[in-house]
Amino acid sequence: EYGSGSSRDWAAKGPYLQGVKAVIAKSFERIHRSNLVGMGLIPLCFKEGQDADSLGLTGLEKYTINLPEELIPGMDVEVLADDKKFTATLRFDTKVELAYFQHGGILHYVLRQLKANSESGASKIKVANPVVEMDGDEMTRIIWQMIKDKLIHPFLDLKLEYYDLSMENRDATDDQVTIDSAHATLKHHVAVKCATITPDEDRVKEF
Repeated sequence: EYGSGSSRDWAAKGPYLQGVKAVIAKSFERIHRSNLVGMGLIPLCFKEGQDADSLGLTGLEKYTINLPEELIPGMDVEVLADDKKFTATLRFDTKVELAYFQHGGILHYVLRQLKANSESGASKIKVANPVVEMDGDEMTRIIWQMIKDKLIHPFLDLKLEYYDLSMENRDATDDQVTIDSAHATLKHHVAVKCATITPDEDRVKEF
């Protein structure tokens, strides 16, 4: 399955940043396919019994994907690879995924929804349950604060239950803060965790 492994998110972000518009494969790892959709890329599957070898494809061809104006999840689409023509299955599996693609990815979709709500004078969206917030180390603290200030607090009425998982605070609490944040996550069922430094000797010295 294409996209298997521990770097499925970057397996989608990387091609997006390189200008890739579509991925054609025999099958997709489930989460990776969702990540491709979230980045606004088109996931296509070869038809049963076909693959790049059987169709004589090298990857050096110029590809044209003929998408109709009205897209339907799971529909067949025609693909031209130089002088070769074949049919592939469009792996947008829901209408919501089609909306993500049509907006250029999930982030663009969400931002436009938030902007529309803001311009219409709609009140903040009320989030019923608290979310556990696990702050991290180094730049993740700065990036996460920017995300909260720009994308969360202006639009969501959300209670964040804060835990400081920086290396300094983990040391100061003898890792009790890590245990407390884990119990809080079990209680509330959802958490946001920023990247933290693994305290091996070399990393501690570098830090």
